[in-house]
Amino acid sequence: TGYLRMLYQAVPGSTPWDLYALIQCNAEPVNYWGAGIFIYDGTKVVLFQMSNGPALQTQYYTNPTTFGGGMNSDNFTYGLPVPVWLRIHNDGTNLSFYYSFDGVAWRNLQAALAITAHLAAATYYGFFANTSNSNPASCTCLSFANAMTAN
Repeated sequence: TGYLRMLYQAVPGSTPWDLYALIQCNAEPVNYWGAGIFIYDGTKVVLFQMSNGPALQTQYYTNPTTFGGGMNSDNFTYGLPVPVWLRIHNDGTNLSFYYSFDGVAWRNLQAALAITAHLAAATYYGFFANTSNSNPASCTCLSFANAMTAN
């Protein structure tokens, strides 16, 4: 099993907003570990992670130690370690998940996931590593920013 280690902060006070992070791991994630960004309501967590495969996945936890299930994944053929831009967009009702290898061209992994499908609210966001004692590795968050979207 994995163990979430999270660095988080409160989300911006109004929507819409986007969370961006550039993630790089020192090896291909295997067996229950990965790294990425997340949305957290104080109990439940929705993850957007680089994981084993290599793949990018959206998953949810009913609390930081109890896996709820996978929602979507997209295998990619780039060799690791490679930096990957991850982006979560919150329009106030739904979350959308995007990734990019250059920070310019974005691919949509999962669109229009209702926030209330797995969270009480989008309260916190941040960077995480999901570790395993048998598969230690290091991941780096090279860039982390949020952006309010003009209406």
